[in-house]
Amino acid sequence: MLNRTEQNRTYASVDLCKFFMAIVVVAIHVHPFEGYAESTWIDIYRLMCYCAVPFFFLCTGYFLAKGIDCAEAVSALEQTKSYLNKTLKLYIIWTIVYIPLALLLYFTNTTPWWKDFIFYLHGLVIMGEHYNSWILWYLLSAVYGLAYLYVCVKYKFSLNRIVLIGFSLYLVGALITSFAQYHGELPNILHWLQRVLGYCVSGRIFTSFFFIPMGMLIYRHCWSKWQGVLLIVLALLLWLLGAKNGIALKNIVIAISSVGLFLLVINVHLSAKPFYRQLRVSSTVVYFIHLWVWTVVYGIVYQQKTYGMDMFLLTLGISLVISGGYICYRTVRNTG
Repeated sequence: MLNRTEQNRTYASVDLCKFFMAIVVVAIHVHPFEGYAESTWIDIYRLMCYCAVPFFFLCTGYFLAKGIDCAEAVSALEQTKSYLNKTLKLYIIWTIVYIPLALLLYFTNTTPWWKDFIFYLHGLVIMGEHYNSWILWYLLSAVYGLAYLYVCVKYKFSLNRIVLIGFSLYLVGALITSFAQYHGELPNILHWLQRVLGYCVSGRIFTSFFFIPMGMLIYRHCWSKWQGVLLIVLALLLWLLGAKNGIALKNIVIAISSVGLFLLVINVHLSAKPFYRQLRVSSTVVYFIHLWVWTVVYGIVYQQKTYGMDMFLLTLGISLVISGGYICYRTVRNTG
């Protein structure tokens, strides 16, 4: 286990990378390279984008394991339950924040109200997203992943077993997503199964089942930055050699690259400064608010959904200004 000084330096590097990954999430949604020709660099960029949310899940598991070790009077089960409750509250809060955008869609379409209500419940419980609020799936997946972890801890599963089961579910989720999105010809029974799966389960909800326990496993063991570098290089080679075209292999490569990046980051010890804690806050604000910013900006400036580098820079810039304002407000409130 790291001493206090080493921990603070590790947190600084994690906070910096979380800030960078929040920017990557903005890029995922606003498509800065819209219309660019396919290239090796675009392929590498896509892999980096796929690593963003898994990196956040790894952070959750890592700090949950740290919290369990540091809590003297709180059991692992209670600590996991506390994380689960906090995440569920966050999901409810940000769902409420994004309700106006969902209502905007429902009030402007021609679908009967009762179907809109069913679609909303489907998005709330299964998909974790509504109109222009795709970031919510991360919280819903974390809720389900922490609930899975809670059950495993309650029945005293070993961490290795939890990770193995979670990885299996992660791959099953990838297969479900691929099957649900398949547009080719299918026999009637498979077409019916495809529709049922599409409505009843979201494959990406299983993402956190692997990455949160994996973050805990990383905390429990000593990993070097060179192991992280090796995993990143391996992932890049597999990706560029065509792994991105296979369903299961694609997700295995995403897992390898995400874990490799996380191992590298936690072994880069930056000087512990308040600046990095501010970046942590900024990354959270940018992550959760940017879709609102994007919607308002394209609605006012372009009157239609708009992507590209200009839209990305505008959305990111305004989101950063909002996060800076929030940080100033917190600072004044805490010192007042």
